[in-house]
Amino acid sequence: MLRTKVKELGKTLSALEKELSSIETRAESLREVIHSEEDSIFAEFCERIGVDDIREYEEKQLRGAQEDHAQMLKYETQLARLDTQYASFFVYSSNVAHSNSSVESPSTAINLRRFKNDMNLFKRRSPLNKHSSTLQRKRRRRNKLRSKHSSRRSKN
Repeated sequence: MLRTKVKELGKTLSALEKELSSIETRAESLREVIHSEEDSIFAEFCERIGVDDIREYEEKQLRGAQEDHAQMLKYETQLARLDTQYASFFVYSSNVAHSNSSVESPSTAINLRRFKNDMNLFKRRSPLNKHSSTLQRKRRRRNKLRSKHSSRRSKN
């Protein structure tokens, strides 16, 4: 009885494996059709930007977006760390100033100015500035391509 059950399950498994293989083959052929249609739709665009197909472009864009995100996360972490240091330094310098019964010692004021300058320098060199200038360049290029494309259409 157990052996017959195993045989039946083996036959069922074999039939299901064949069906799965058939479905996978069909899915692959449909993917090829989809890729072919995408390639024909985006052929001019891909040629203009210098990529083989739209999937390559999408992969590059995704990779770029992920790198931008990682860079922004790194920047935001560093900025938060500097803000925390600034706040703790300010509290410390205030406590020292009050304990010395002077408004602020000269060395504390100099250190605070240095810290503020360092923080401003860090903000100027941030990926936010690089990112925004990159976005502006991309927008200008896109608008330029759009205007060329629309002028071609109007001529035809």
